[in-house]
Amino acid sequence: MVTRTRVLGDAVESLFEGSYAAPLVGLERELFAYRHEDPTAAVTIADMRPHLADVPDVAFEPGGQVELNPGPQPTAAAAVAVLRERERAARAALAGAGIHLAAAGLDPWRRPERIGLQLTSSRYCDLDRYLSRRGSAGRRFMRQTAGLHVCVDLRPGAEGVVQWRAANLVAPVLAALFANSRYCEGRRLTTDGGRTAVCLATDPARMAYGRLGRTRDVVGEYARFAAAAPTLSERFRDVDAHLSTLFPAVRPRGRYLELRCLDSMPGSDLPVAVALAWLLLGVRGVDDEVLAGLDSCDVPALWELAAGPGILHPTARGIAVRLLRIASAAVDVLPPGELPPDACAGLADLLERTTRQRRSA
Repeated sequence: MVTRTRVLGDAVESLFEGSYAAPLVGLERELFAYRHEDPTAAVTIADMRPHLADVPDVAFEPGGQVELNPGPQPTAAAAVAVLRERERAARAALAGAGIHLAAAGLDPWRRPERIGLQLTSSRYCDLDRYLSRRGSAGRRFMRQTAGLHVCVDLRPGAEGVVQWRAANLVAPVLAALFANSRYCEGRRLTTDGGRTAVCLATDPARMAYGRLGRTRDVVGEYARFAAAAPTLSERFRDVDAHLSTLFPAVRPRGRYLELRCLDSMPGSDLPVAVALAWLLLGVRGVDDEVLAGLDSCDVPALWELAAGPGILHPTARGIAVRLLRIASAAVDVLPPGELPPDACAGLADLLERTTRQRRSA
């Protein structure tokens, strides 16, 4: 037991190693495939793979979601530009086969049973079996959700601790601001936070939404989280394999942090969301301001709001306005060309709309 605890601690420590290199920005976007004539029918990976063979940086999720994952870029502007290029190529390649791609946090049309488990490696079969024993949310998480992941280089040492803690404070507010889960299985949901609600209900021991980033002992905190999460199966007894089966809203990846909190969203919102995440977590000193201003927040309650009324609730809306103001002030310290061309105007518009909504409420 002592040996495994020590090995786990060493492995977790490597997840927070950080990077001394020039910071990079990475993006991963997931999209739902469908056909106009019958959106409720599953579009299989076998249907799509031949048409996407020549499109770089394409992968698939267990429910057949198309994943675009170009490599990291030196600026947020470059990361968005490359992602948009890959998406245009994927859409064009599939259109000839009558297949189209939709950006949403939850599959708007199909039930998990209709989608099926389309990746059948031992990893996904074990995960599907494990989560199915814990209710319906896990199967929805694997088959019905699509996200936008933003990866920000992690600074080493004390700066990285602040960055990690700020990321966990920011995550539920970003989820609420850009919630895009309006429809599921053909019906309008009561809120736009449906994907977040699925994540909250999917094995809390493995997701830990709202329970991370609360202390300065980041390695000890994450090691305790990892040790408490049940092992997926005998195949995942190895410490590194076990760590790969944890899905918190912010995941440490050694040299970078992976924000997994955002729904897949329309292309017009994407540069604004990426710019906001980068400004709050990638610009030196801004994360200090975030942590100082939000450290006393009830983060589990913020996650519940993100899964429900979102920024319609005054608490979430007030914090969103504060973060948008912090980010807007940080724009001035960046060199030209760091942010996507349409991001600054989008941030200003989002701040104005959110502030106006707050005053109206």
